[in-house]
Amino acid sequence: ENKDMDESLIDGKSFEEKLMKAIIDNMNIKNNKEIINYKQSLKELDEYIAKWVHEIKIPISALNIMTDRLNEAEDSIDIKNQLAKMSFLVNSILYSSRSTSLFEDIFINKVNLEKLVKSSVKNNSFLLIKNNIEVSLENLDYLVYSDIKCLSYVLDQIINNAIKYSKENNRIEFYAKQESNFITLSIKDYGIGINQEDLNRIFDKGFTGSNGRNKIYKSTGMGMYFTKKMIDKLGHRIEVSSKLNEYTNFKIYFYDISDYLNMEN
Repeated sequence: ENKDMDESLIDGKSFEEKLMKAIIDNMNIKNNKEIINYKQSLKELDEYIAKWVHEIKIPISALNIMTDRLNEAEDSIDIKNQLAKMSFLVNSILYSSRSTSLFEDIFINKVNLEKLVKSSVKNNSFLLIKNNIEVSLENLDYLVYSDIKCLSYVLDQIINNAIKYSKENNRIEFYAKQESNFITLSIKDYGIGINQEDLNRIFDKGFTGSNGRNKIYKSTGMGMYFTKKMIDKLGHRIEVSSKLNEYTNFKIYFYDISDYLNMEN
């Protein structure tokens, strides 16, 4: 009976059915146009933000060069500290605004973990030194399949969190290991840690936890959210374990290329 009704609606056997079909078709056309316009607006906004980020990076780079020429005065160090924070925030804005289009443009290739980690450490070197954080690199000579841009963003977010929630004489350890059908990368810091009740929500959109709500540390709750989105899109997996006032350990799982292709299909 339902089938006859559907066929009758499609054929438009009565005036009411023809009218209903015309209304539905017009609504679909209108909705499709709105979706196209919405996507175009998002694309234009992404392009604008990308240009804005590029423009603001120029004076930041210039100021960094200028402060390099100054002596090690306290004011100079404070300026470089704020510039490093600005650079991180600007890059975060860029990746966040491009999160959808970035996922469409991902390029999976072989990535050398050791080179990537060293590059991320170098990018955050000033803040690491400023906060007296020691860095340990161990057993990182592995090739994984990933997108280097997305993975760099992920590492920068994790490193920045380790810096933000660090204690005096903190330490960050990078360690990779070959498992049965995947490679793991662990990023462990010995900062203030995360409350157990917050662990399951750390990747939720806008979730700051008790640490992020603290006036000293502050957090938007978006960095880890976008980190998880990127990890999922890349076909990787990320886990976090922590003990309050002792450590936090992020572990990323990189699967074999065959597993990645199966996930894509």
